[in-house]
Amino acid sequence: MQIMRVGKWLVTSLLLAFLAACGGDGGDDGGGGGGGSLALLAGNMGSPGSADGTGAAARFNYPVGAALDGSGNVYVADSGNHTVRKTTPAGVVSTLAGTAGSWGSVDGTGAAARFSYPYGVAVDGSGNVYVADGGNHTIRKITPAGGVSTVVGVAGTAGFAPGVLPGVLADPQGVAVSGSRLLITTGNGVAEASLP
Repeated sequence: MQIMRVGKWLVTSLLLAFLAACGGDGGDDGGGGGGGSLALLAGNMGSPGSADGTGAAARFNYPVGAALDGSGNVYVADSGNHTVRKTTPAGVVSTLAGTAGSWGSVDGTGAAARFSYPYGVAVDGSGNVYVADGGNHTIRKITPAGGVSTVVGVAGTAGFAPGVLPGVLADPQGVAVSGSRLLITTGNGVAEASLP
């Protein structure tokens, strides 16, 4: 169980791998139209809020990060609400963990858990959601049943302390997961955590 810094080359490599997986090369086609489309899956662009619901009946408040699971569900770091939300492929939105308007750092299940400005999210092959909980300087794990635990960092302690977990982070913004490895964008670098 260790946390360590990774060089800037990894950031570029991750970005290029992401673009390749999405079928893009990162270039601009000059607006020539590639036959794609843009649609609203859920929420209302002009009305922030925290309501669960379907499509435009749902409300978000400054959603930042999003990630897909193998079934096409979208997990969203709803930063302004201090929650993590789940959106099905049909656009049905529910709150997976946290309570809108109630921030803090509490491990627990569902609405009993607390976050502080969550930013990035990632999903592993077992359906666990990892959250870059920026305001708490931690990485949190949410099980498919909604159980929240802190896996990296110490709530309220900012900085960088590598070594045996939990380690110390400062304002993590993004997270990616591969097996037991987490890559975390934090401060002016990228950290790597090896989970048990």
